[in-house]
Amino acid sequence: LWPSGLCIHYPVDTLHWGWPAMVGSVGLLGGLTVGAWWARYRTGWFMTGWAWFLLGLVPVLDLVQGGQQLLSDRYVYLPAIGIFVILAWALEWLARRSWMPPRVPVGAAVVLVAGLAVVSAGQLPTWSDNETVFNRALAVTTDNHRAHLSLANHYDEAGRQGDALQHARRAVTIKESATGYYNLGNILFRLDRARQARQAYEDALRLDPTLARAHSNLGMIAGNEGRPVAAEEHFRRALEIEPGLVVARFNLAQLLAMLGRREEAQVELRTVLSQDPGHAGARALSARIVNDR
Repeated sequence: LWPSGLCIHYPVDTLHWGWPAMVGSVGLLGGLTVGAWWARYRTGWFMTGWAWFLLGLVPVLDLVQGGQQLLSDRYVYLPAIGIFVILAWALEWLARRSWMPPRVPVGAAVVLVAGLAVVSAGQLPTWSDNETVFNRALAVTTDNHRAHLSLANHYDEAGRQGDALQHARRAVTIKESATGYYNLGNILFRLDRARQARQAYEDALRLDPTLARAHSNLGMIAGNEGRPVAAEEHFRRALEIEPGLVVARFNLAQLLAMLGRREEAQVELRTVLSQDPGHAGARALSARIVNDR
C-alpha cells in the first residue's frame, strides 16, 4: 500500500516472518476472498478486481524460484491493476449510495493519484544506474551478498578496483559462492595479486569444479609463475569442461609454442580460428610459428 524500503533484490536468508504475521496474512487473504465471493452478485466489481489481483500475483510470487530473489515487488504493477479497479468502482459505489456530490469522489481520486505519483517519482532515482540501485539495496537490507557482488562487478568494469575488491570480499564473507570467488579472483588478478587470485579461483572450483574459466585463469597464473605443467593441466581441464572456451585454447596454444611444441600449438590455433576467424592473436602466433621454422 505504501512504497517503503523497496529495492531490486532481497536476500532469501535474511527475510523471515513469524507465525503471527503468517497467520494474519493468510487470514486476511482468505477473508477478503470469501467476502468477494459472497458479495459477487451485489458488488461484482469487487470480485472482478480481487480475482485480477490474485491471478496477477501468481507469476510474481516466486513460488517456483526463478533465481536468487525471494520477492519481486517491482512486478506488482500487474496485480495492482485489480486493486485500482476495486478503488475506482468503490468510490463510484459509495457516491451513488450516500449524500456525496460527485466532486467528492472525484477529488478523492485526484488526491490519491497525485499522492501515489509523488511517491513513485521519489522511487525512480533509485533505479538510475547500477551503482545507485545496488547501493539502495545495501541501504535497506542486511547481508545482501548479491548487491555486494553486483557492485563489485560494476566498479571493476569502471576501473575502480579498490572499491570492487571491497565489495567482492564482503560478498563472499556473507555467502560463499563459486561466482563470488571467481569475480574476486578476477579483481585480484587485475591488481597483480596473483597468489591471492589463485586462492580465490581454487575456492571457486571447490564450490563448482565445472567452472571452466576459473581453470583457464589458474592456467594463466601458473604459466606466469613458471609452472608450465600445471598451466597445461588447467587449460586442458577448462577445455574438457567447455570446448568452446576460446581464451583457454589460445592460452594453451601460446604455452605449447613457448615449450617448443609447435605442431600441437598449430592444432590448437586452427581450432581457435575455426571458432573465432577474426582472432588476431591466433593469426599472429600461427604466422610466427611458421616463420620460426
